Amino acid sequence: MNPQVLPNIGLCISLLDVVEIGDAFIYPGEGSSHVAVKFNMVVFRPFRGEILVGKVRSCSPSGVQGDCYNCPYSIC
Repeated sequence: MNPQVLPNIGLCISLLDVVEIGDAFIYPGEGSSHVAVKFNMVVFRPFRGEILVGKVRSCSPSGVQGDCYNCPYSIC
């Protein structure tokens, strides 16, 4: 899964667990099923003005990569 930024949620890092899986629906004219799912995710959502301590590993036109030292938990 590639990390995605969702508006008003943050950077979705990892799926933590699936809480509930609803009934599957197949709409007329489609061959795929649609299922409502409740789940918990690990998201990165710093608040405005928050100071993050870390080390920059690399920087390129596509973005910055680094390590964050004051994260409250490990994602690895």
